[in-house]
Amino acid sequence: MVPYHPASNGITECTIRVLTSSVRTMLTDSGLPKSLWAEAFNTVTYVRNSMLTRVLDGRTPYDMVYGVKPNLADLCAFSTPCAIVELV
Repeated sequence: MVPYHPASNGITECTIRVLTSSVRTMLTDSGLPKSLWAEAFNTVTYVRNSMLTRVLDGRTPYDMVYGVKPNLADLCAFSTPCAIVELV
């Protein structure tokens, strides 16, 4: 193992692989262009950070950062038209 080399951190590499694979799947399934890669990546990251995890004793990363549970009521399938919600 080489210190400070990306391949030396298996957890990070696995997470990046999962995120990238999810983005590819979402874009392929939706038929949207690759130019929306960043939006798909943001969506995958938001969903992943809104999921419960054993590492945080059943809490979400979003909850740990912001101190409140994520609101998933307005979440809809990627590429479907959604109502625009004004952020306050």
